[in-house]
Amino acid sequence: MKEPVNERLSARTQEVLGVIRANETWINRSQIAKGLGRKRNRLEMLDFQALAVLETNGKIEVENRPDRRPGGFIAYYRAKQG
Repeated sequence: MKEPVNERLSARTQEVLGVIRANETWINRSQIAKGLGRKRNRLEMLDFQALAVLETNGKIEVENRPDRRPGGFIAYYRAKQG
């Protein structure tokens, strides 16, 4: 019997996905960090890895929007339906 997909995700990845799913709209990294209770609203390296896993597994959508910051864009995330 196949185990549910979420059970194969690490606890950290499930936590990040939970924060994204709690929002019904697009959410940026600062908002994710705040939802995770991170200091100074900054994600940790493991949080970035969790986002990459979620995107690779098709659990979330990522949209890069133009911004005046040095990188030129800001990433927004949204959980996929289903």
